[in-house]
Amino acid sequence: MDELRDGKARACLDASAAARARGDLAGAISELNSAVFLRPTDASLYAARAELLLDACDFATALANLAKAVALTERRDLALILRLAHALDARGLTLLDEADYTGAVNAFGEALAAIDAAPEGGPPASGRQTAERAARERERARAVRDAVADADAGAGADADEAARRDAEVGAAKQAFRLHRALAYIGLGRTAAAVHDLHDLADAADASPDARFLLARLLLKSGALADARTHLSQALRADPAHAQAKALSEQMAASAKVRGAARSCARGARRARRRRRDGERAMCRAADGGATHARADVSRSRLVRARSHRCTTRRRRG
Repeated sequence: MDELRDGKARACLDASAAARARGDLAGAISELNSAVFLRPTDASLYAARAELLLDACDFATALANLAKAVALTERRDLALILRLAHALDARGLTLLDEADYTGAVNAFGEALAAIDAAPEGGPPASGRQTAERAARERERARAVRDAVADADAGAGADADEAARRDAEVGAAKQAFRLHRALAYIGLGRTAAAVHDLHDLADAADASPDARFLLARLLLKSGALADARTHLSQALRADPAHAQAKALSEQMAASAKVRGAARSCARGARRARRRRRDGERAMCRAADGGATHARADVSRSRLVRARSHRCTTRRRRG
């Protein structure tokens, strides 16, 4: 019975692939619905149907199918979790384009929550894989030097794969937080956006976009020195970043204007000072002339008085 159901499910899966190749998304989804009905615990069918639903822009149903696929896996499948997180991020970007900033913030937050649930060291091995690994380790213990060298090479490959997974998860987190910062800016929540961007900029491999956006927000808040620092770091990471270059040129032009304004202000202050000094000098000169005039009047009065007294005495004599 199970073999019959599996056979019918495979036939539906093949029919779905053929319909998709013809561009018939509705027919492809319908065939996958039949396959899922026949094998309701097959996570790969839910994941495949989610991809078709994403192509059809049915985000809500696609996300539900991806979540179901993740829940059905016996081990935490990193690839499925990443696919779910990226689908949530795509949903958030669509809402961002539609100016639904609250919905976008929620979608990006769910994407970050999904990625935080990803296994750090990759999916754990099943019991069968554990037994096979133990057998291989026993064989290596009895093997000669070449087998030991092969084991070391295999360990190096595992380490490389773990590093690749960590890099993929880290890049996804950076992208999701950057997108959420954009949504925060749309909502006018500048402090929340700066918090996310500061966390991104503190990373050694921070993207130039995050540094540029942080510089722009800091510039608007008046933190000119910090804005210059992050903008220079963005241009150092990507000298061809068009928006960062444009902002740098605007800041340089503004600095020239401010310098010219300060120079004009200093010139105006000097002119006012010279005008005040001139007015004071004129006042002093005017005060001095008046004093001399008063002195001349007093002397003329004294001379007339003396002349009058002399004339009176001569008459009396």
